[in-house]
Amino acid sequence: MMTDWISTDTDLPEPLVVIVRFISIYVASRRPFIDFAALSACPPVSWILPGCFYVDMTARPLPPYLLPAKGRCSRRTGLYAESHGIIANDFYDPQSQSVFVNTRPGASESRWWFGEPLWETTERAGLRSANIMWPGPKITTSRISPTYDIPFRLNCHPEEKIAQVLEWMDLPVEERPRLIAVYEPLLDQAGHAAGPGSMLINKTLPIISEFAHTLVQTLHHQRNLSHIVDLLLVSDHGMVDTSSWEMVYMDDILCSGEDATELDWPACAGVKYVDGWPSMGLWFEPGASATAVLSRLISASESGKFDVYTSNTYTPRNIHWQSIPKVVALAMPERYHYASSSRLAPIWVVPRVGYALTDRVENGSLMSIGNHGYDNEEPSMRAVFLAQGPFAESARKRLREDHNWTEEYVLPPFPNVELYNLIVRLLGIAEWASETNGTKGFWDKWI
Repeated sequence: MMTDWISTDTDLPEPLVVIVRFISIYVASRRPFIDFAALSACPPVSWILPGCFYVDMTARPLPPYLLPAKGRCSRRTGLYAESHGIIANDFYDPQSQSVFVNTRPGASESRWWFGEPLWETTERAGLRSANIMWPGPKITTSRISPTYDIPFRLNCHPEEKIAQVLEWMDLPVEERPRLIAVYEPLLDQAGHAAGPGSMLINKTLPIISEFAHTLVQTLHHQRNLSHIVDLLLVSDHGMVDTSSWEMVYMDDILCSGEDATELDWPACAGVKYVDGWPSMGLWFEPGASATAVLSRLISASESGKFDVYTSNTYTPRNIHWQSIPKVVALAMPERYHYASSSRLAPIWVVPRVGYALTDRVENGSLMSIGNHGYDNEEPSMRAVFLAQGPFAESARKRLREDHNWTEEYVLPPFPNVELYNLIVRLLGIAEWASETNGTKGFWDKWI
């Protein structure tokens, strides 16, 4: 028979980390707030996580549309998209000559997912891990699975997830997971369906705020586990209202004029596959002129509605890729960390906020009212991080020592590829860590 795990002052159990993923909504020019504290209908962050640390992670990776897998993968592997391989919701892989689509059953096959997820590191170190609706392969290429795994399903209320977390934490110590990862999609679903400033979001926020507050009250107060359990609340991305955006028609740009054909987009431009969304990665048919497409895109981009970039690691075969003077200037910005992968199409069209890429046949019919996946420097795309527990106490002490204390303990922004190394340190398994794109010693100042 299981009993509640309640700590006493004499307990010295091993540390445990609970990480919960949401989205973030930017609501003020001064700074973004975590989703559930964004609107006046919800309690402030100080009620949900008293004394928490708040981090505006403006340096998160660019997602040319996430599962939001790209952001999730960066967080759980410590790798940028060009390294972990999940570059978009759907993409063409030239090495296997197959297409990844996140909604298909084969998307969970380990061959698509590079890098080592946090739960695999935890399991290799001899600890147990648990996932609730967290995406990714159920079995890695190393044939390792999380000890406990709850697959994704719609209409799973946050209260069910709290109950499952507590059930796992009440297991005997030899069966108890030390890493619990929870995904809560209600805000993301509401943002896509109705937009970030909608009544639906306003109705969803109190549900999420109560979810987070209940976790804190149960773990840190009722069970006295604040010195043992690190609770991390993170977001992949923000959300922006796209309901009244201007359409940019790719077939008007690439399939009109003297070279026009009777084919619809994308075949009319010699494009074989279109990766990602809202951005577009263009793969070409053998013999197609990528140069002509690039030239037209360069001219059209002068309107300021989108940017054009080229991948620097893939040279398509059988394509007339003549030298273009502007190609060097069109290289993918380094801050995106989105260039060095054979899975990245040779040409990428990235819309600016306020514009949507489409064609005359689709005419924007597949667009959601709210979306994400735009330039990671856009305020509306910012991700956030909240922490409470032993790590927060340690960081608070360091801030006070540095005379850099504020009431809400705001830490400087950091890329979410750093989270992997933070969590393995909190679990005491840093020596088991896999190679990442994170910075060596990044957390030394705070732990």
